[in-house]
Amino acid sequence: MQSNKNIIVVDDHPLIRKGLIYVLTSANICCVVGEAASGEEALTLVDELNPDIVLLDINLPGISGLETGAQIKKINKKIEIIFLTMLNDEEIFNSAIDLGASAYILKDTAATEITKAIEVISEGKFYLSQSLSHFFINRKKSQADFNNKNAGINLLTTKEREIINLIAQGNTTNDIAENMNLSPNTIENHRSNICRKLNLSGSNSLLKFAIENKSNL
Repeated sequence: MQSNKNIIVVDDHPLIRKGLIYVLTSANICCVVGEAASGEEALTLVDELNPDIVLLDINLPGISGLETGAQIKKINKKIEIIFLTMLNDEEIFNSAIDLGASAYILKDTAATEITKAIEVISEGKFYLSQSLSHFFINRKKSQADFNNKNAGINLLTTKEREIINLIAQGNTTNDIAENMNLSPNTIENHRSNICRKLNLSGSNSLLKFAIENKSNL
């Protein structure tokens, strides 16, 4: 049964674009209301037709797919974007998710995955090509690590924050002890407590954290 969702297909390769339209039409999964070969054309169509979904190639001439997607969200944040890509690139994947993508599909498997993706996002869920599932796992892990460290930062005392700032400036334990008029053993105890609160391990992990986060302390 055809849904009431309207879709625009955007790809600069005519054969791929026509193939995707054929798959969508044959599956009777939604109504293809327009097609475009560039980001500029896509934005014009989105403004005119206000579709429910845009199937969008990331590697477009002129305005990139990611830039086009960002502009589409500015026009109407409710429009769902399904990104197509030939690239097994985690950084691009994260950029697509950050701007609000509803699905992320490899072009090699688009013909078999596109109908499933539309069904999944129609249920309010995110769809990702199975071969790229490790991207999502890595993203979740990175977010969890970030949240854990942020939670740990909130547990730091004023003195511990001061020590981290001194570490970021390149001071050794003895330097910090002299600066704070404390014993080196006391500073080492503080360092251990800081690492425990931030869930840090490794000889240079605290120095790296201090340098990367000194502006947040």
